[in-house]
Amino acid sequence: MNAISLIHKKLYQSDNPAMVHMPHYIKELAEQLSDYSEQRHDVNMVLAIDPIVLDISKALPIGLILNEAITNAFKYAFPDGRRGTITVRLTQPALDEVLLMIADNGIGMPDAQARADGNSLGMSLMKGLSADMDGEFCIKVEHGTQITVTVRLDGQASSG
Repeated sequence: MNAISLIHKKLYQSDNPAMVHMPHYIKELAEQLSDYSEQRHDVNMVLAIDPIVLDISKALPIGLILNEAITNAFKYAFPDGRRGTITVRLTQPALDEVLLMIADNGIGMPDAQARADGNSLGMSLMKGLSADMDGEFCIKVEHGTQITVTVRLDGQASSG
């Protein structure tokens, strides 16, 4: 619900209510998730967000994917007070493409392939949201967990 209410707020604050400035949105969402993570001061969050503006039809699913992935990392990647880092990147490697990456250096997911096949509600949600955007969802477990979503754009993103 945080992702949805925050994007609603951002749309009303915008000059163009159909477009979302992703650096501001992702920064605020990450801060809220950090606050709700049971005060996990042992987990650092690193954001690397290009100045991308996206249509609401892409921004909202990206926010929901971020919400799920970051929440899971806080809950499961760093058990027993283990220290770690969650990294979020949003880049635009081509004019018609946006790449979202959420990675942690935690313990990794057991049987990541089974989870990527949709055996959990959260993984099914992230895969479904990616598919709704005609995106490509990928998960790797190597020195933690890395989720990437590549989204093709139809001329609706801009740097700004």
